[in-house]
Amino acid sequence: MDKFLPSMARPAHADADATRRHILAAATAAFGQNGLDGCTVREIAGEAGVSFAAVHHYFGTKEQLYATCLDKAFAELAQIGGELAAVVTRAKDPEAAAVRHAYRAARRNPDRSRFLLRAFVYESAPIAQQRVRQAQRGFVGDATGLLAGGASYGKRIPLVGIGILITRFAVAPKSELALFGEETGDAAAAVEDYLVDVATHTLKLRELG
Repeated sequence: MDKFLPSMARPAHADADATRRHILAAATAAFGQNGLDGCTVREIAGEAGVSFAAVHHYFGTKEQLYATCLDKAFAELAQIGGELAAVVTRAKDPEAAAVRHAYRAARRNPDRSRFLLRAFVYESAPIAQQRVRQAQRGFVGDATGLLAGGASYGKRIPLVGIGILITRFAVAPKSELALFGEETGDAAAAVEDYLVDVATHTLKLRELG
């Protein structure tokens, strides 16, 4: 049976929290792959193994579901930011430690990373743009305070670029990253080293400028 056909609704005794998690996971993956306008609630319901009515019951419209996915992803990013602060405080090389931690966190959850990358870079829907701008100010402000000694726009611009680059590599398939491992045989380590070099040199250039 086509996986996108609506399935039977979950029974009344089904765990509501688990159902919400299934729906949010399916929606995050779908929105990240195809964008807000590129998928339907019925497709998301089919992937989550619930009915269309169940999605509507828990989240309302597709736009409301998308907004909830954003809120969840931003909350998880905030948690990663807290971890990052602790890592940077202990590190001899704060910038390198921050990049490595951010990249590994992004790699651990590729669906969330793909969703956020599309939301930050490609999504044109007003609901996405408004929430993304608000979140971006907060996250980039925190990063500049942590790494660049103050939230000046001269530092914010390269940090946004570094964040996008880290996320783009985090969602890349192994076949795409294979080139980085040709010399050492360890593509994952080579990618991390490359991202550290880019971040370090970019921030130093901004300081010199």
